[in-house]
Amino acid sequence: TREGEVEIARRIERGKLSVIKSISRTPLVSRKVIQLGDALHTGDRTIRELVIFNDEEITDERIAERSRQVQKQIDAVRKANLTAEKLQEKLNETPRGATTRDKRKYRKCRWLAMRARVEVSQRIREIEFTESIKRRLIDEMKEAVENVKAVQREIESIDRLLHPKNKKQKLREDDKKNLLRQIKDQRLKLKAMTDGLEQEPAELKQTLDTILRGEYQAEQAKKEMVEANLR
Repeated sequence: TREGEVEIARRIERGKLSVIKSISRTPLVSRKVIQLGDALHTGDRTIRELVIFNDEEITDERIAERSRQVQKQIDAVRKANLTAEKLQEKLNETPRGATTRDKRKYRKCRWLAMRARVEVSQRIREIEFTESIKRRLIDEMKEAVENVKAVQREIESIDRLLHPKNKKQKLREDDKKNLLRQIKDQRLKLKAMTDGLEQEPAELKQTLDTILRGEYQAEQAKKEMVEANLR
């Protein structure tokens, strides 16, 4: 039925929106969007590569106007991101505290930092990026999280070798030293990666889970729409 099709279309959009909402709150995607703005400014990217044109007739005037509009929108992202970075820095420097007053101060800083990220997300979502640009942003986020997870798995694997379940299994001193060096290197690598992404592994995992859930929801709804059309 027509109502059924409308409901399926809504579910596809809800799935897509939850993915974009999730990635647009991450510092990585904010930086990528700002880089797209820089590429547009230098002429390395054209406006038609970046955003959707809803006009039937695309004139040179319309292209120039749309380019100015998108530059303005990306400048708003840049400004909001700068505020978010400053508030995140302040949060990182604020101790969690032992007293009620200190705890309240920390909670306020955390709330302000989260609000600032939501503001960045809203500014990003105002830009009507093409599906291919959205896909690229999603894939870059997924790849970054998968890389972090791979290093985490490596750390767990070395840790199991260092602490075997079979207590009788003694490690040779040389092997132990080698494994300790490896695990230290991997932990430093993990820290460098999460520092670069400006997010903790738990936050990154949550972002990936939201992406996968949203994509699954959209794909399932698309399948239902195809099946309904075939009937």
